[in-house]
Amino acid sequence: MQCKTILFFSLFVFSFAAFGQSDSVTRKKIVKGFYAGNTLLYTNYSKLNSVIGTLGYPIYNLSFAGVSYGITRRQLDRKSYLVTKVSYLFSSPLADNQFLTKNSKISMFEVSLMGNYDLINHPQWMLYPFFGEGIGYSTFTLYDNLVKQSFVASAANLSSPTSKTWSSAYLYFNAGLGVERKFKVWIYDFSVGLSSGYRLTLSKFSENNPSYSEDAPIGLSGVEWNFRIRFEIWRLPRIKSQKP
Repeated sequence: MQCKTILFFSLFVFSFAAFGQSDSVTRKKIVKGFYAGNTLLYTNYSKLNSVIGTLGYPIYNLSFAGVSYGITRRQLDRKSYLVTKVSYLFSSPLADNQFLTKNSKISMFEVSLMGNYDLINHPQWMLYPFFGEGIGYSTFTLYDNLVKQSFVASAANLSSPTSKTWSSAYLYFNAGLGVERKFKVWIYDFSVGLSSGYRLTLSKFSENNPSYSEDAPIGLSGVEWNFRIRFEIWRLPRIKSQKP
C-alpha cells in the first residue's frame, strides 16, 4: 500500500510541476474552458456484502456512478490541459422484493485536480495519460424499519426511519489513459472523450458516535471509467484580431 501511494504521489508531483514551470517567464496565453463528465467506479464489495448480507440488508453488486463539473486551463499553443473539478458519486444495492424494511446507500463528494498530457500532434485527436489527486468525504448509511406506504398513509403517520451512518474523509490518487476527439462549432471547441484508469483511495470509515468508533469494511479503490465533454469559447474580438 505504501509503495503504491508513493508511486502515485510521485507521478502527480512530477506531472503538475511540468505545467507550472514558466507561465511568468514565457507569458503564454491561457485558454480556459468548461468540463463535464460521467464516472463509473468498479470497487470490491465482497467484505461489505459478507457483513450486511448476514444482517438482512440487500448486498451491493453495482459500481459507483456519478457526475463531475469543472474548469479547464491550458496554454494556447498546447493541447495538454488541467482540470479543477467537483464530483458526486453514489452507490445503492439492488433490493429484491424480500427486502422491504432495510436498505443502504454510499455517497461521495470530491474536489480534485487532474492533468491530461497530449502524446500525439493531431489537430482533431488527443491521446493522453492523466494523473490526478483529490480529497473527498463519503458516508455509508444503513436504513432499518422502512415501510412502503402511500403518500396519504405516510403523511398520516409521520415517523423517521431508524438509520446509522459511518463517514470518512479521504485522499485519493488516480492515473490512466484516455482519448478525445475535437469538434468545432462556430466559436466553440468541443472535445468528447473516454478514459480509463485506476483509483487508489486512502480512507477509514468510523461510526458517528462520540463514545466509540469502529472500522467499516468499505473500499473506495478500484478501476474507473470516465466519459467526458469539455468546451472552450473563443471570443469574437480575439478571432477578429487574428484575421489578416
